[in-house]
Amino acid sequence: MERLHIVGQGIAGTALAWQCRQREVPFRIYDEPRASTASKVAAGLVTPIAGQRLTLTQGWSFLTEMESFYRNVSSLLGTTFYHRYETVRFLANDVEATRWQKRIGDPVFEEELLPGAPSLANEVFHTPAFGTFRMKRAGFLRVNAWLEASRGWFRKEGGYEEARIDIEGCDPGVGTWVFANGPWMLGLSSFDWLPMRFAHGDILTLSIPDLADDRRIFSSSAWLLPLGDGLWRAGSTYEAVGHPETLPSANGRASVDANVQTILRCPYDVVDHVAAVRPVTLTRFPTMGRHPGKPHLAWFGGFSSKGVLTAPTYARRFLDHLLDGEALPSEVAER
Repeated sequence: MERLHIVGQGIAGTALAWQCRQREVPFRIYDEPRASTASKVAAGLVTPIAGQRLTLTQGWSFLTEMESFYRNVSSLLGTTFYHRYETVRFLANDVEATRWQKRIGDPVFEEELLPGAPSLANEVFHTPAFGTFRMKRAGFLRVNAWLEASRGWFRKEGGYEEARIDIEGCDPGVGTWVFANGPWMLGLSSFDWLPMRFAHGDILTLSIPDLADDRRIFSSSAWLLPLGDGLWRAGSTYEAVGHPETLPSANGRASVDANVQTILRCPYDVVDHVAAVRPVTLTRFPTMGRHPGKPHLAWFGGFSSKGVLTAPTYARRFLDHLLDGEALPSEVAER
């Protein structure tokens, strides 16, 4: 059976490696340590209704497979990584409020909602001027914990190597080399034509003593994710940039801070600030395929902020394509 050599151990590469194991496909995953990557910084949020347009999240039909995927990995590794949390959405303005009124009563949306208004302490939250709603099938993946535990398992099984791979040295005789190394793919001459761009994002860690015991996710212009012990992650910015390397931005910090203040009236402290660059496509769908002129090379990436939800399913479909010749889904087919 063909061996896969996976370059990059972020969300995409790790999902692909686990799907290889599920299919009993021999693989080896290579990763070049970097202090800040989109996967390491990612909050791992999964929500059914998203964006200013309040539409069903792209890829939401993958939810059942996603939860089964992380549950199976958790069973093997002995730790739970994906958690369902109620998510409270604050409508940000009258435009969103008008849009939401049109969604009420639609069974597609009603299926995702919890009844009634959320309980919001007046001393902690601003009174919602435009309304709120509660989502029941939302949640988050402890991304770093999942990546680290997966890395440990891969290493123990002899399927992990810390290395920088020279694309020109990839031997066609040893299998297919799948590059899943996020925005750094575009720096490789074989993949500089891919339809991906860079999007910079800043995330803050906040200490919010008045919210120490809350176990809900809050979302509006910013989102707030509980970490425990009064610590919360808050984000995120989305800024087009021309390179994959990044540092936390003062403007990004100010933007997240200002958006948090539209939700919270209680005091908080910023205790950490991180940033990374997401690989995105113009269609917002990921991109994958074999190199048209070098069939021993392939790529798998461009998941933006939806990798936690969609990477498990697309990894399975991509393996079906590489190993069995099955067609890729039309939205991600080679372009």
